[in-house]
Amino acid sequence: MLTILGRRVLHTGVLGTASALKVVTNFLATANLVSVAEALTTCQLAGMDMNVAFEGIKISSGNSFVHETESQVILNGSRDINFTMELVLKDIGLFQGIADRVGAKLDVSPLLIEIFKDGIAKYGGGEWSPNIIRRI
Repeated sequence: MLTILGRRVLHTGVLGTASALKVVTNFLATANLVSVAEALTTCQLAGMDMNVAFEGIKISSGNSFVHETESQVILNGSRDINFTMELVLKDIGLFQGIADRVGAKLDVSPLLIEIFKDGIAKYGGGEWSPNIIRRI
């Protein structure tokens, strides 16, 4: 019956594990967004043609769903993916909470939290998340 709502159904285990997994996937997307923003900024500052840089990343080991979708809105200037910096901060905060609860000592998650806190301080919580590129 669930396949009516989506093509693929993944049973994750006991109640709550699906929510935790969703938070994990949002953390990964955020880490990828920040790395894509840094990569595109570096390409631009190095004088690369941005269309060539986009395609080069797309056909390489650096490709990802985030690159294929969010790089497009970064490069075309719209930056609208209907997801705000405030929502990103909430999700990565939830991820950090899970990590803290299970005793995982992380490096990237606290850094992402600081990056998005800074982005929110500079541009506001309602700013579209791809605009994190503006702080680079």
